[in-house]
Amino acid sequence: MYTSIHRYGELSASPEDMTHAIRELAVALSKLPGFITYLALDCGAGACGTIAIFDDHESLALADRLAARWVSDRLGSRSLETPLLASGEIIAQRGL
Repeated sequence: MYTSIHRYGELSASPEDMTHAIRELAVALSKLPGFITYLALDCGAGACGTIAIFDDHESLALADRLAARWVSDRLGSRSLETPLLASGEIIAQRGL
């Protein structure tokens, strides 16, 4: 399994717009091959975090590209700072 973790800070989109966009993105990602789960976090202070988990690296890379386009298209490039990203193979997991 592989994961990507994004943190978007200083969102200029309203919380309602961001929540709506993230929920739509979750539906789109769930239709991709290799999908396991997608989580969104309210980080407070106008920031949002996301965690995507996919079966393989190629599926995760596709999801990351889709998410980048989705955020740009739905919220506009000025709506958020560049996300911090950690990505890699999951080496330990329990539950989920």
